[in-house]
Amino acid sequence: MSFKLNINLVRGFAEGPPTSTCITQFPKHENAEKQQTGTPPFKITVDPASYKPSETITVGLETLQQVNKTFQGILVSAHRKSGNREEILGMFTEVQIEKMKTLSCFGGKSNVAVHKNNNPVDSLVVKWIPHFNYGDVEFRATFLENFTTFWTGITADLKASSSDMIKTADYQLPTIQPFTAINWEKCGESYGCFYHPDGCTGTDCSAGLTYKSNSDGTFTFEMEAKAEGYVSMAISKDKKMGEDESIVCTADGSRFTIQYGYNSEHYVDRQYTKGLTNVAVQKSDGKVRCRFTRRKITSLKMGEFTFNLNEPWFLQLAWGYTFIDTDVISKHKEEPIVTSSMVDLTQYNIHTTSSSTNQFYSSSLIIFVFIISSLV
Repeated sequence: MSFKLNINLVRGFAEGPPTSTCITQFPKHENAEKQQTGTPPFKITVDPASYKPSETITVGLETLQQVNKTFQGILVSAHRKSGNREEILGMFTEVQIEKMKTLSCFGGKSNVAVHKNNNPVDSLVVKWIPHFNYGDVEFRATFLENFTTFWTGITADLKASSSDMIKTADYQLPTIQPFTAINWEKCGESYGCFYHPDGCTGTDCSAGLTYKSNSDGTFTFEMEAKAEGYVSMAISKDKKMGEDESIVCTADGSRFTIQYGYNSEHYVDRQYTKGLTNVAVQKSDGKVRCRFTRRKITSLKMGEFTFNLNEPWFLQLAWGYTFIDTDVISKHKEEPIVTSSMVDLTQYNIHTTSSSTNQFYSSSLIIFVFIISSLV
């Protein structure tokens, strides 16, 4: 399904989108209006209609003939049609360099093609090569008509010529399971807890988190918050945003997701959803709730940052809404909360918020889970 957004206030990147949009393909603008469904004025074409490994595919990015429109921005990538639809496939070998460039996302090479200026065009052609037989492939694109209107979820299918020797995904996406209630009465005994606001004890809290060290070396977290669309946590070596690991759970109607990311100084750079199991998400009674298990040691940004849960960390919680009919998170309405001290996740203590949280998050630029990037 594709949809159109009209935007009032835009912070954009005329030179092209950052890598934080590699997965979401979503231009994040402030004051976005409700999405409008309908037939987009743009399309993707592929030639030939089926592929073999290492065969060059010509991908057209075009305005429909019956409409008089141009587009200023573009982002396109290839994904599996079914199964792990998150992983980005293949490589773009040719782009029209006067308008486009490529991004190398998550260890791939030139696997996303994007604009590099805001000059309007009505068509573009790129060349793409599959390294393996991935099975049926879907090209997925976002077109930006101008700074205020963009269309996402525009797709075109590319059939595999053979069903033999299909390369499986490098990782499996977690299955979202039914959620069972958090037992806050066991806080301080069976697991550690983080409450907000001070003085609440679990069910009466606006937000809360539990953590537990498991016998197999993994850790299980539960979190909930009064929120419209998502609840998120991060582990950090300080009380400020930056160089943190984040987990986001979204709930929009019947759509439930868990997202893995890296917090830079001002936004979340969403990563592949690896290493998360036993995932459960729920939205009820005005709260979004989430449970997941992760490994003791994880790494982000191709091994640049390592997070070992045997070490002490500050815990951060944030919550907010998602853009309508998407799993894309927007700016939180309340300031994130942070534990008053670093937490030993092997010790089951009860923690409260830092009295100095506000001083670290007073700047409107320090946004815990708001990607301020745009595709234009």
